[in-house]
Amino acid sequence: PVVPVNAGQLLEVELRSLQPTLEATGASVSWDPLPTVAVKPAHLQQLFHNLIGNSLKYRKESEQPRIHISATAE
Repeated sequence: PVVPVNAGQLLEVELRSLQPTLEATGASVSWDPLPTVAVKPAHLQQLFHNLIGNSLKYRKESEQPRIHISATAE
């Protein structure tokens, strides 16, 4: 079901699951305050996983990844 979800809290959950990969690549992740959105929580968590995972997978090997996540209202 679609429910109100604090996107920042869900991002933190996903970052904990990706922690070994983040440490192995030396990546840093920062984010601005994220809104509460009406979504299926598993879908938003998968989105964060895919975006961060792809950022780490398709990076220059010679550079430490720096990932910043933000949102804008439209």
